[in-house]
Amino acid sequence: AFLGMGDQIGYGRLIELACGLSLDKGPQFTRWLDRPLSVRQLRYALADVRHLPAAWQMLSTRLEAAGRRGWVEEESAALAGIAAASAPPEEAWRDIKGARGLRGRALSVLVALAAWREETARASTLQPSWVLAEAAMLEIARAAPGDLGALRAIRGVGEAARQHGEQIVARIAAGRSAAAPALPPDPGPPSPRAERWSTMTAQLVQALAENAVVGARFVANRADADAVARWFDARVGDGRDPAAMSDEPDMPLFRGWRRAVAGAAVLCWLRGELVA
Repeated sequence: AFLGMGDQIGYGRLIELACGLSLDKGPQFTRWLDRPLSVRQLRYALADVRHLPAAWQMLSTRLEAAGRRGWVEEESAALAGIAAASAPPEEAWRDIKGARGLRGRALSVLVALAAWREETARASTLQPSWVLAEAAMLEIARAAPGDLGALRAIRGVGEAARQHGEQIVARIAAGRSAAAPALPPDPGPPSPRAERWSTMTAQLVQALAENAVVGARFVANRADADAVARWFDARVGDGRDPAAMSDEPDMPLFRGWRRAVAGAAVLCWLRGELVA
């Protein structure tokens, strides 16, 4: 993303750019637990790592030439900080898309189930979604099954029920008897002018990111633009003169390399100092 290769790039395309090689994609759906593996399968597996030094060297050289190695170090440090300061399992439900649409018993069951999933994932060093998919968790929370049979009947729960069925049922029971957490108030829909500011902010970020040859969504997504617009709408709604505003929101867009790419220009536009 820092080199204009898009938000994501496939490994095959990366190696093509770095080494000029076209990798064999044939065995990518191999059942890797089956034995013996063929020579082609072994070569495919080896290719997953043998070209990484060359790819790293290409990316490193280009980042250095573009003056963006510091950007990568800054972003990596931020990601490492997020990982080190991970929330306790009891707060894991907050990251589940759709959780805020639940209420009462369904929400309390989801809280208990999400905590169990997070604990299980950490203990087994797996991604939480590999333990139990979010869509299945939401269905379990709504149904709150009381036994293994009812749990197995829920779509998408098969493997998790086979491996952890009794633990899941126990957590459901705990959730059924617990109080649901308080949800923050719904801010409601943005004002029409905030919607316009959000759209313009997103378009401005897109243009500036393209100009800097950086993946736009990596700089700021639409949710980021919405947050900026709501913040600015609240300030202007208080009767403040945008040109006289000196405060800034504490958002990633206005810190570090993102500020250099787009954040500073967005603030100037909001204050009327820049015509987009």
